[in-house]
Amino acid sequence: MDPMDPSGVEELLSIILVTSPVPSNPSTEMVEHVLQSMAASVPGLELVESFIVSDGFRVCEKDQKAKAKAGRIAVEMVQPYQEYRCRLDEPWPRPFAALQHLRAPEHKGFAGCLHIALRKVTRPYVLVLQHDRPCLRPFDLKKLLEAMQAQPSLKYVGLPTKASLARTGQEYFASQWQVGQDLQSVMEVSLGPVILRPLFVVRLGAHLFRGTLQKLGLSERASMEWRFH
Repeated sequence: MDPMDPSGVEELLSIILVTSPVPSNPSTEMVEHVLQSMAASVPGLELVESFIVSDGFRVCEKDQKAKAKAGRIAVEMVQPYQEYRCRLDEPWPRPFAALQHLRAPEHKGFAGCLHIALRKVTRPYVLVLQHDRPCLRPFDLKKLLEAMQAQPSLKYVGLPTKASLARTGQEYFASQWQVGQDLQSVMEVSLGPVILRPLFVVRLGAHLFRGTLQKLGLSERASMEWRFH
C-alpha cells in the first residue's frame, strides 16, 4: 500500500482551523495558504470534514492598547475583520470546498473557538491548525492515525516545528532536564515508521488528538506532549 494513500482518513478525521483579527484582513490569503499547504502535503485531505472558526472581538476603549490575541482590537480593524468573516462565509474553491465557517459570537480565545467547532465534529480524531502556520513538508497522516488507533493511551500528538525540534534533542534534554541517554531511549517511542518523542513544555501548533478527550474538557490533556519525527 502506498504510505501516502489517504483512503479511510475522511472516516476518522475532522479538521479545525482557528482564526482571529490580523493586519492582513480582509484578505483570506493567509488561511488559504495554510489549507493549500496541508492539501499539498497530505493527498486527499480536502475530503475531510473541516471547520474554520473565526473568533469574536472587543473594540478598544479610550486610552486602551489594542491586543488582538486578547480579542481587543482598534476601531480601524473592525471593518476589515468583518469583511474577512463575510469572505469566509462564501463558498470555498478547491481544496476544502466543503469547509464550514463558524463565527464565535464574542471573544472566546483559541480554546473557546475549538469548543465551538467540537460541537459539530463527527469524527473520532481532530487535526487542529493555526491560521498562520502552513505545513512545510509532507507527512504520513494515515500512519499517525493508525499509531493512535493501535495505542489508546496516545491521545495527543504535536506536529514538529523548528522550536519543538530544538527541544527534543539529547543535548537539550541533558542540559535543561538532566535526562541521560539511558532514559531518553526509553522515552522515545517507535510505532512502525512513526517515532514519537516527548516535549516537556507545550508549544502550541498543529496537533492531532482524540476528539472525545477534548470534548470532555481541555484541562484533561496530558501535561507532557508528544511530537513525532
